[in-house]
Amino acid sequence: MAGDLLDIFEIVDYTAVSPWEKLIDDAEKAVRKFLRADAEPGAKPSGVSRVDLCIGERPLILSFHKLPHGLSKPVNSSLMRTLEQTSPDRVPSVMQWLLSSNFDFEDDAHVLHARYGIPSFFLLTPHDTGYSHKISVSEAKMLLGALAIAAANAEVDIPMFVQVRESALDQFVGSGAGIGWQVQFTGTHLFSTPKAYTNISRLSSLFKSKFRVQHDVNVFVSVRFGYMVGNWFQNWAARTFPPVEAHFQELVRPPLGTRGEVINGIALECTWSHFREDAVVDNSSFSELDPREAPKWVLSLQRVEEAPKGKLETLLRWFHNLLDLDQNARDVIGPKAFRAGDDAAQSGRDALAGIAGTRADALAGELLANVGKAVKLGSAVRRRFNLDDFDLAEKDLSAIMSLLCESETGLDVTVHADEVMTECKRAPLFGLVDATASCLAMVNYYSGGPRSMIKVWEELVSEIRRRWDTLTPLPRMEPADRPDFGMCLIHQKLQLINACIDRQQKRNILRQEHRSTQGHALEDDAQDSDGTTEDNDASDEDDEFLDCEDGDDAVNDSLQGIVGIAKASGIKEVHPSLRLLDHDIAMNVPHLQDPGPVTEDMLMQQMERLEEMGDSHEAAALRAEQQSLGLMSDMQAFKAANPQCCLQDFIRWHSPRDWMTDETGKGYLSERMSNPESIWHKLWDEAEPIPVARQAPLFDITTEVERALLYLENLTIGELSAQLLPSLFNSGFNALYHASQASPHLPAHLKTLLESLRHLSSGLGRTREDDLDLFEEIIVRFAQYEREWATYKCLLHILGEDQFDLCAELAANNSCLVLAEAQRRKLHELFQHYNDVDAFSTPQTQEYILRTVTPGCSHRMYCSIQENHFVVSGAFSTSSIS
Repeated sequence: MAGDLLDIFEIVDYTAVSPWEKLIDDAEKAVRKFLRADAEPGAKPSGVSRVDLCIGERPLILSFHKLPHGLSKPVNSSLMRTLEQTSPDRVPSVMQWLLSSNFDFEDDAHVLHARYGIPSFFLLTPHDTGYSHKISVSEAKMLLGALAIAAANAEVDIPMFVQVRESALDQFVGSGAGIGWQVQFTGTHLFSTPKAYTNISRLSSLFKSKFRVQHDVNVFVSVRFGYMVGNWFQNWAARTFPPVEAHFQELVRPPLGTRGEVINGIALECTWSHFREDAVVDNSSFSELDPREAPKWVLSLQRVEEAPKGKLETLLRWFHNLLDLDQNARDVIGPKAFRAGDDAAQSGRDALAGIAGTRADALAGELLANVGKAVKLGSAVRRRFNLDDFDLAEKDLSAIMSLLCESETGLDVTVHADEVMTECKRAPLFGLVDATASCLAMVNYYSGGPRSMIKVWEELVSEIRRRWDTLTPLPRMEPADRPDFGMCLIHQKLQLINACIDRQQKRNILRQEHRSTQGHALEDDAQDSDGTTEDNDASDEDDEFLDCEDGDDAVNDSLQGIVGIAKASGIKEVHPSLRLLDHDIAMNVPHLQDPGPVTEDMLMQQMERLEEMGDSHEAAALRAEQQSLGLMSDMQAFKAANPQCCLQDFIRWHSPRDWMTDETGKGYLSERMSNPESIWHKLWDEAEPIPVARQAPLFDITTEVERALLYLENLTIGELSAQLLPSLFNSGFNALYHASQASPHLPAHLKTLLESLRHLSSGLGRTREDDLDLFEEIIVRFAQYEREWATYKCLLHILGEDQFDLCAELAANNSCLVLAEAQRRKLHELFQHYNDVDAFSTPQTQEYILRTVTPGCSHRMYCSIQENHFVVSGAFSTSSIS
């Protein structure tokens, strides 16, 4: 009894699903799913679909590969007709595709498409590509058996393949089967080339030995020889596009070109397609395959695997990286930034205090706060940028300032619309802001980074302040009375400063002319009004509008004869048609105050202040009073020029639409002007006859200029970069445009890229978040164009300027047919130049495809021969009649 207990054995449950059965079931479901999705309307004509499988604990991937060519039929040939004649039933599609030439030497397709000519197949691969996860040959055969069962259950005759050994070897075993037929796919990979099997004669013998042949068969062959030229120059790109030297001796243009080679080589493939093996002699001792007489030449471009960075791309990228920096010049440089000396700083604060009142105190407080902040953050900022190690040389700084300020007459450059990007918040090309953007970007990349860049900005703003103090126009600025809201805010501020300099210059000239004709009477009046006799135009506020001349002599002489009538003043001209209603005398048109230039941010601030007043009656009255300052000034000037006028006279001249006439021709005020409670009536009653020469200025030039300068001084590095980056884009586009214009035969794909780049900037200026995304997209597009342009120029250098058509097609498509005899001669000379012997004596690659038919079967063999590389892949079929 005890002995019986020791003989207990384990009971195996044979009804449980084994791992192999589960694999077969999962594979069958995956195959049905792939084919069902492929048959649905709108399915992609090509692509790869994948699903995860496993055998036990080992993960696998089953993928379905198909090409769009699979929708068409195989190319018909004599072999295809022979196969159909020797097959009693319908020829399986797999056998038909083995004889096709649709995918011969298809480099862009999967290797199985090119080797066996089949348009679709299933492939089982390990989930991980590591060496320890490779599939051995014996395992592959078992897995292939499981896949064959799954294909039979799903009634599918599409070939199944299993990857063997390392994925880099491209070795597979496969099979395809149906009722009465079967195709076996095999392959061999050797790391040494057997010299005997490098010609058609020996390969044909090897091919015929793989199937049973009872009589001679016709073997058809396709051959491709490959030749390559590479490493033609040492760092050709660097010598063709030299690195930019930061000498700044002329107008800076962004650099173009790549920082390394864009082309690894060019390859030539000479092909003979589908000929009988006995049509040519090709054996170990003699060959009639002359590449120069090959029916088909294909030239292909081999780019470097990792595309090199473009010089313009790198410049833009480094400048773009500054957007997140929130330090300004005082944080980086220290308290001495923007200060030529203590006296200058004190005079600036005094000017603000005297003119802007409490606002000046606030601005000065901001200055002192920034100085204190600089003391606390100075060391941290230096550590962050490594600022102490990178300083701009004094000679380079002087050269930059000389470059930016060399134009004393302003900007006078005609730029065609095609030369610039679509309008956005940037600055005029070649203007002061545009040149500054280019210089700062170059300094940031080549000469020390943010610290050197902000030093240039500090010097430029100090130069602008000096020019304001001396009333010297800003360089590289177009004349403008008003800031252009379509430009960046920095350019608007410079336009405001330049306009104020121009106005102050004109006032000084008119003041001197007025004093020379009327003596010192006006000067005495000015002394009475403000208590100063200084001639400095920047601080004499009551002389602010002395450019308006006092009346016309003829008018004043006529008025002097009228007793009790005050002398008219501030007359610009006599109105050609209007006459005063109460006195039949001509109406005088007065000089009026100019409201002054306003930048976009100033206008927004004015609107915000008006909205903050609220909706109360008092707020509405205060808002109306502030908005009517210009109207009060016009009324005072009109009364001074027309002492005997009335409100109706002013409205007839100032607002003609509010002067109505009845059927009899009698005039009267409009309904809104007839109301005695209207603001027009109130202001008219309060207005005194004061010419603009003696009015308080509506626009305080000194205060606004100081505010503009303070804005420029307080810009952070990120804010400065964000405003200048669109101008830098524009300069880069202009450089690309002129480089493309220098090439008389620019390829179509480069023109398309350039045109798409032009319009990308149209979306800038909406929100900062959108701008950041668009900045990145524009830089990527610049990089794409720069690499393509460098590739085209490199090809022109290699193949010759006269081969621009060949270079353009090669750069656009990476390959092209070589048909013209002149192009073939040029390529032969090129390959001959880089080979010590005959250019086509020894090909780098040899590829052969052999096909034949036996009764009811088709066979195919592919062979690839390179140095230390020999691959043979065969597809051999059997049928019930063979």
